[in-house]
Amino acid sequence: GMASWGSAARSTPAYEMPPWRPCCSPVAPSARRPWNIDDGQHGPGATPVAASGIRSYPQAVQAIVDVLAGPLGLPIPAYRMEVHSDPAEFEQALVRHLGVSAETARQAAGFAKAAVGSRRILVNDTLMSRDAWPERLLTLAHEMVHATQLELAGHQSLVRNQWLVEGFAEWVAFRVVQELGTHSLADERASMLRRVRTARDGRGLAPLADLHTFAQWVREREQRGFDAAYPYAYFVTDMLIERHGYAQVLEYFRRHRSRGETAAHFQAAFGESVPQFQQVLDRRMAELLK
Repeated sequence: GMASWGSAARSTPAYEMPPWRPCCSPVAPSARRPWNIDDGQHGPGATPVAASGIRSYPQAVQAIVDVLAGPLGLPIPAYRMEVHSDPAEFEQALVRHLGVSAETARQAAGFAKAAVGSRRILVNDTLMSRDAWPERLLTLAHEMVHATQLELAGHQSLVRNQWLVEGFAEWVAFRVVQELGTHSLADERASMLRRVRTARDGRGLAPLADLHTFAQWVREREQRGFDAAYPYAYFVTDMLIERHGYAQVLEYFRRHRSRGETAAHFQAAFGESVPQFQQVLDRRMAELLK
C-alpha cells in the first residue's frame, strides 16, 4: 500500500519510504481517547453542513466525500478514520497500521498532521487542531485523494511519477475547497503562481525525471523548497489535464491494476511519454511564468 503525510509539507526527512507527506513541529501531548469516525454519524445519513459551519471531523469528511464522489467522480474506498489527540498514540498507529519503523513514527509525530495507508486515515490532532477548519479541509481533502488514487489503482503501489501522485492530490484538493466555498481557486492559483515563479528564479524547477521516485521527490523538495514541489506539481498536473483531460488521469491510475512499467501506463493513458510531455510543459511553463 501507499501512505502519505498530511498537507503543507514544510520540512521533509530524507528517508526512503512509500509516499509519506511531512509537516510541522512537535507540541506537548494531551490525553484523550482516539476517536474513530465509525463511532459517529458518517455516510449518506449524516446531515450535510455548510462548509463554513464545519466544526468536526465527521462533518469535514462527509463534505469532502460528497465532492470527491459527486462532481469529481472519484471512488471512495471503505476506510477507517482515527483522530489521535495524543501524539504517542498517533506514533503507535503509524507503526501498527502503516508498518513504519518506531524511529520514523517518532519523527513523523512531530510534523505530520495526517497519514494515509492501509485503508486508514490517521489524524494527528495535536498538530491538525492548530489550523482553522478551512485549512484542515484542504489537508484532509489532499489525504483523501491519495486514498481514492489507491482505490483506482486496485491498491497497487503508486511510488513512481511522484509529481503526478502529489500534483493530482493538490489539484483535486483545491477543487474540493473551491466547491465547498472555503477557498477561492482563482486566489489560490494566483498565490501559487507567484510562489512557483519565485522558486524558478531561485533554485529552479526540477525536470519531471527528477521528481519520479519518492526519494527524489523528498530530495528535490529539500533542496529547492516546498514551492518547487507541491505548488509546481499542481501546475504540471493542471497542464496535463488541460492537454489530455481529467478522465485520462483517472485512467492512468487505473492502469496500475495490471502489471507493467509506469512508463507504459503513462504512454497508454496519455499517448505520449513523460519526456515528450516535458517538452510541451517547458514551453507552457515559460509562458505561464513570464
